[in-house]
Amino acid sequence: MAADTTQLESERRPGETLRASSVSRAFDGVQALRGVTLTLGRGEVVGLIGPNGAGKSTLVNVLSGFDRPDEGMVELAGQDVTRWSPHRRGRKGLARTFQHAHAFRDLTVREN
Repeated sequence: MAADTTQLESERRPGETLRASSVSRAFDGVQALRGVTLTLGRGEVVGLIGPNGAGKSTLVNVLSGFDRPDEGMVELAGQDVTRWSPHRRGRKGLARTFQHAHAFRDLTVREN
């Protein structure tokens, strides 16, 4: 039984790397991201800092599937996930949290 649990847990974790390759995103002519390339390894903890409007949230949204890049690609464990929905990425272990929590009025505290 323990082997089955370990296998299920490893299937939910992101692969060895999360990679963004030459990712660009613009909004009404304003370039939020231009040619961003980065590689994050499993278990790696990094900080993303910069002034307001620097593209931090846009990059997190692109990596997690809540936005799509105009150019470039996002890979998880060597697989192109650029066009995957956020929930599909989540099933593969890639998820995000939001800065502002908004409760759903029709759900209980536990459900939220």
